Amino acid sequence: MPLLKIKLLNDDAKVPTKRFATDAGFDLYASQNADIKPHSHAIIQTGIAVEIEPCWYGRIAPRSKLANKYMINVLAGVVDSSYRGEVMISLINHSDRVFEVRKGDRVAQLIIESCALAYLMVVSELAETQRGASGINDHELRLK
Repeated sequence: MPLLKIKLLNDDAKVPTKRFATDAGFDLYASQNADIKPHSHAIIQTGIAVEIEPCWYGRIAPRSKLANKYMINVLAGVVDSSYRGEVMISLINHSDRVFEVRKGDRVAQLIIESCALAYLMVVSELAETQRGASGINDHELRLK
């Protein structure tokens, strides 16, 4: 189990929490007030910095209640193990109403996941597979 170190950066910062020990994510709290206009996004400060062990990263994920009840989602969400700056949360409001964020609100969750450190190799050919190059270009996706 990796160790997650937390540094509080200001007086409004809150230590991430879990309601139950077996929950996947730590709740992240806003350290500022913000109003997110309909169909808009905002960067929300948490007032914390983290130290994540190598071969692990933090994935910022939406909170189910905010997504389902208020149509609030997370736009981006990777915290690399080498990053030491403030954890910021990019929230998007998919609704037709202003969404109010207040200091101390739980706005997202941080899930610590393992990751393989990959190395790149440029090659002239790739191994054949049953799927081959079949992908998104083979589907008839059209915006209407």
